[in-house]
Amino acid sequence: MSNFLVGQKLQKISDMSPDLARQFEAWVVNTTKVKLLEKYTHYLEQEGKDNLRQLLLVPLFEIDELKKHVEEKAPELKTLFYRELTDALFHLEKQL
Repeated sequence: MSNFLVGQKLQKISDMSPDLARQFEAWVVNTTKVKLLEKYTHYLEQEGKDNLRQLLLVPLFEIDELKKHVEEKAPELKTLFYRELTDALFHLEKQL
């Protein structure tokens, strides 16, 4: 999904109170990381699993930080990352 769709979903979050927006954004980031780990570790050999864990299990809780981290460290995962990020944002939107 494009940055435009992500931006539209984030706009709804940013309209909330700052504390609530931060909590929802952290939930989206953590959900995205967990979904990527769950879906793709069973396809990888041990070295790939370790690399994916090192990439995602970092103390980042903002979407922009995680986007930058993935783009710098593993640009080959951008498509998968954006798919999971968008899914998490759609899921959050349905819950609100």
